[in-house]
Amino acid sequence: MTLEEKYQFVETLFQDQVIFKEQIFDIRTEQDAIEVMQMIAIQLIDGPLKNELNFKYIKKIEAISSAHIEREIERLYMSECLSFLVEELRFSKDMLKKVMTTQRSSFIVDLARESYWQHGDIILQYSAETFFEYLLRFGTPEAIPSEMKRLIIGNDSESLMLLSSNVRVIYSLEQLHSHLKRAEAERAKHLTKEQISLIQLIKLLEITDKESEKHRSLQEKYRLLEEKITTIRSHSLTHYNSTLKKVKEAIVSSLRRR
Repeated sequence: MTLEEKYQFVETLFQDQVIFKEQIFDIRTEQDAIEVMQMIAIQLIDGPLKNELNFKYIKKIEAISSAHIEREIERLYMSECLSFLVEELRFSKDMLKKVMTTQRSSFIVDLARESYWQHGDIILQYSAETFFEYLLRFGTPEAIPSEMKRLIIGNDSESLMLLSSNVRVIYSLEQLHSHLKRAEAERAKHLTKEQISLIQLIKLLEITDKESEKHRSLQEKYRLLEEKITTIRSHSLTHYNSTLKKVKEAIVSSLRRR
């Protein structure tokens, strides 16, 4: 690609959101957009926003905030765009200065904001998952630090247990801890069942002729079973407990207001 062709490509890139998303993020479908936001959620909550939205790191409930999510998504979008221009088009710093006009920077910011408005709740859902993970560290509800207890049984301005309709979904530490433990046990039961099936399948593979059709069929079953086990491991606890699903909705709703 000649330099002139590169500049023409950049011109096209910043005139069409669809082309931009395809080239920079490989987004072609709604599912692609969701998966990109899921990756962004992990980056942000395990990185720059961990002290505000990752409950494994939060020390004071006053620190909890979703106010900086939009800004961080804008920063990531800008970073990905610049990386593309440097790595794919081999642009120098001087060339970047030439092509990254104020108008094009605004184009990226607008796209990032649109992405946040459409799929930003994915980040808050990931935050809610860290809340569950944090609480499961404690063997008993009494062992939960008092600061975090306020998020469950505190007043309406403190608690994360209120839906957007101001309906409280959890009334006690014991109630929430019990649901978490039951969901965790249910997931473990499903996982153990499939792992036992996998062990049995491995034994069958070991005694079956490797050139036979049966061996090939068993290999396919093995592949599918591994995929199933991976899926079970990735399931949120809300998959196994309807009350926790409502709790997650309440946490997301509460975080939107912070």
